[in-house]
Amino acid sequence: MMEKEKIMGLKKLKELDKSLANNDELILYTISILESKKIEPTFDKIVVAAYKLFPERFSLLGFKEYPDGKRVHDCLFHCTYKTKGWLNGGAKQGYKLSEMGELILKELEGKLEKSEFKNSKKIKKTIAKRKENAIIEKAMKTKTYSYFINGRISELNQDYLKETLRCTPGASKKELKDNYKIISKYAEEVDASENFFKMLEGIKQILKL
Repeated sequence: MMEKEKIMGLKKLKELDKSLANNDELILYTISILESKKIEPTFDKIVVAAYKLFPERFSLLGFKEYPDGKRVHDCLFHCTYKTKGWLNGGAKQGYKLSEMGELILKELEGKLEKSEFKNSKKIKKTIAKRKENAIIEKAMKTKTYSYFINGRISELNQDYLKETLRCTPGASKKELKDNYKIISKYAEEVDASENFFKMLEGIKQILKL
């Protein structure tokens, strides 16, 4: 059987699709399924496989018959980002679970075996995280983000960078580091864009956190 036929033959995993497992965890599960079928987990194959397995999570808003490649891309970015490190590789060479990713997958499979997800009454929607979303959205409206998008973040006064981290100009290095970690965590939880993570990395380098 050809790889395409194997992927198109994947069946929806309803229990996980409607569970409290987050999207990043489901991407790990998707990659493990592809590997079990001897299919190289490249980006395009992961997009289609994730949609076939978990259509509730990985379909386009308003067009549920189509997969949302951007959502899968963001999950892959989160999983390869150094704060998680669940995956190694990239879009061109394919992805592979790291040791940490293997551990996360085992935990997920363990919960599934124990039926810990069976009584989940609704999907844990990202939008429900109101506090985290509000903080990330506010950070994306700052002068720092605007300058970053235009490739000019290094031109900004450092006080603007500190403001983006919700700190005052006189904040200590510890306060800056603590808030950087908190905002990075929130960004992961609400599936922030790749550009947002890159802006945070730029702030970290400039402020030497």
